[in-house]
Amino acid sequence: MKVNKITVEEWTLWREIRLQALEEAPYAFGSTLADWQGEGDQEPRWRSRLENVDFNAIATLTGKNAGMVRRFQAVSATSSASFSLGII
Repeated sequence: MKVNKITVEEWTLWREIRLQALEEAPYAFGSTLADWQGEGDQEPRWRSRLENVDFNAIATLTGKNAGMVRRFQAVSATSSASFSLGII
């Protein structure tokens, strides 16, 4: 498995893997594939998903998409999370 850190400029790579993951495992996400298609499939929205985040990476296995990971700080009144991981 190869993991590559990506930047906002590589938003199309993130988009490709995220849409694939939403299609294959919708139960693993807080949003749906429909939320990110049609009018929701806009470059500024994808870029903002990768901005102001400590770390974004995509994983490939034998040249095929295998997953994505992003590190961010999400704090609520009852908990704190420091990363999100999606494997397809």
